[in-house]
Amino acid sequence: MQGRCHRLRHGADAVGKEPSTPRARPGIDEAEQEGEVVPRPVDAASLAYFAHPLRDTSADPARNAAEAGGLCAEGKGGRAARNGLSIAPQGPMELLEAIYSRRATRSYLPEPVSDETVRRLLEVAVQAPSAMNAQPWRFVVIQDTARLHRYSERAKALLLQRMGGDDKSRHYAERLSSRGFNIFYDASTLVVICGPAGGPYVQADCWVAAQNLQLAARALGLGTCCIGFAVPALNDPEVKAELDIPPDIAAIAPLIVGTPRSAPPPVPRAAPQILSWFRQPKGDQ
Repeated sequence: MQGRCHRLRHGADAVGKEPSTPRARPGIDEAEQEGEVVPRPVDAASLAYFAHPLRDTSADPARNAAEAGGLCAEGKGGRAARNGLSIAPQGPMELLEAIYSRRATRSYLPEPVSDETVRRLLEVAVQAPSAMNAQPWRFVVIQDTARLHRYSERAKALLLQRMGGDDKSRHYAERLSSRGFNIFYDASTLVVICGPAGGPYVQADCWVAAQNLQLAARALGLGTCCIGFAVPALNDPEVKAELDIPPDIAAIAPLIVGTPRSAPPPVPRAAPQILSWFRQPKGDQ
């Protein structure tokens, strides 16, 4: 992977291509522990399915190279990118690669996310499944840094009022009391996924949409992070009125989006804890 761009084409061209050589992966391999994005093994027939269409620039490679400035950084810095949709390296990212390499990002460059990119992320978000196809999500996009700073201060004050006396609360209280701490980590963009208050499956639906958005952002070279600290402030009636959120709609999933300053370190995941697994009895097959 060092010193080269690995291109995967989207569509029929992907079928029959040799997949990238997989690395041994007993858990988390040495390359990933150092922050390198390591492709997962995938059979040739699945390449077309997992190739992310948002990143397919093969139709016009000359334009892609010009817009991306020849930038295709892989390795410790991860895949690097810049303005709008041209932030993608040359070629689509596999879905599984986006899933395995997504990390909560808490350090961002000041450059804004383009309107086109934000709209593209929202388009991907609404492809999420929802209970009874209700599609309950609504969106608020904030790219005003002064407003974000004001909401950060308001959220910190509200949270400090509600803090208990346990060790975890004391840990958070120390951080929230710091004037230099911004709960949005100076990201240029906040996307708030909202939905009808009190709906039986609305929270789950909105968080599934949030996952879609985060994976699409990762595929485009952007970082994201869920900001639970912001939920009380964003549901304050005064703030909701400022943001044109109707009284019967709740702010559910606040996500910051931006260009990462650096690749966040990998976080090991525990193996799935399977409580039970009931197989068909052999005699009934």
